[in-house]
Amino acid sequence: GHYVEANAAAALLTGYSIDELTKMTIRDITAEETMESALYYFNKLKSTGSMSAELKFVHRDGSVRWWTVDAVKLSNDRYLGFSGDITEKKRAEEELLYLSYHDSHTGVYNRRYFSEELKRVDAGDYMPLSIIIGDINGVKLVNDAMGHAEGDRLIAECAKIISACCRDMDALCRTGGDEFSILLPKTDNAEAKDIMKKIQDALIQFDEDNPNG
Repeated sequence: GHYVEANAAAALLTGYSIDELTKMTIRDITAEETMESALYYFNKLKSTGSMSAELKFVHRDGSVRWWTVDAVKLSNDRYLGFSGDITEKKRAEEELLYLSYHDSHTGVYNRRYFSEELKRVDAGDYMPLSIIIGDINGVKLVNDAMGHAEGDRLIAECAKIISACCRDMDALCRTGGDEFSILLPKTDNAEAKDIMKKIQDALIQFDEDNPNG
């Protein structure tokens, strides 16, 4: 796993000089979260003679970067690797994935996520499964009387309050304009009612704290 040669592009990619790199090993710059995966691919390289992967590495400045890594075997103890930085591409992919499953206005999950997650948790490991569905009273009235900006604020505020009452394993989703649904895995009827009561109490408390509407 020792680097024996490096070019100027490798120095630019890693932030280390060529001299520094040739005193280092693959482990020295591999991010801890992909170490196991990196070792798997390195062993694959040794056994098959080639590998191709996307892995995380630590730049000299401490930032974690995504690289493509392609390598081939030259001899029994010598390998040639080609790497490229794809961090911005990965960030764009993560952002697109986030947007595809989240409601852009409230930040909670959307109907698409609800439908797909419902299929996933409708299985033995997540039973009993409970679902809470509710909508916000008076959104149309607020929109008509005060404008859609106020209606949107009301929806976002409700989402924030409901979210604060959910557990880490619960999935709060905006499934309609003023409708929210919550998936509660490993939750029986009694527990679901307790959570629903907690949400209702939190909403009532918010109304009491904001009497001006």
